[in-house]
Amino acid sequence: MRILIVEDDPEICEAMQFALERENHTIDVCHHGDEGLQWLLQGAHDLVIMDRLLPGMDGASIVREARRKEVITPVLMITALGEESDKIEGLDCGADDYLAKPISINEMLARVRALGRRPKSWDNSSVVSWGGMELDTVKRELRLGSECAQLTKRETAMLEFFLKNVGVVFSRDTLFQYIWGAASEVDMSNLDNYIRYVRKRLLEVNSPLELVTIRNTGYCLQEISL
Repeated sequence: MRILIVEDDPEICEAMQFALERENHTIDVCHHGDEGLQWLLQGAHDLVIMDRLLPGMDGASIVREARRKEVITPVLMITALGEESDKIEGLDCGADDYLAKPISINEMLARVRALGRRPKSWDNSSVVSWGGMELDTVKRELRLGSECAQLTKRETAMLEFFLKNVGVVFSRDTLFQYIWGAASEVDMSNLDNYIRYVRKRLLEVNSPLELVTIRNTGYCLQEISL
């Protein structure tokens, strides 16, 4: 799974990331509540591990806002607030599970596995569809009618992200972190190359969607204007 950790304590964050990566999860990390909300609203992750007390927007408010906007990504809330009323509030705000600090890494991993077994909005299908166009993320093929384009691993990841969020504008930083990870030493210019590659694949199948540049903001996959 691709998991987002929103936690402002670097030591706790590092311990969770290390344990989750050992179980072959892909991990993204942020330390501020406002950034955590931005990520959660984009639906880029299979699971979010959310600290309750964060700088900026607190975890409960983040989850409440995300649920208000119909984001269904599972959230595991982690907090130092151990009172029963705090746990009830955390669950009532829309979190799917709750774990009090100091956390047991083994218990956290067990809860992550349990949440990962729940049905997802995309039905765990390897095929993402939009209109008559299909992206097979296993075969790495983009198909529309009789047309078919073969994609690389990163082209597939980028196009899958956009197809699940048609009409949503993403910043360059968000795309770069999603494809390569926040700690990657890959040069940002690689993003420009893959934007070109994805545009070429869309043209190869005569896609009704185009990947447009939003000036001073980022990129958006949207319907071609007639």
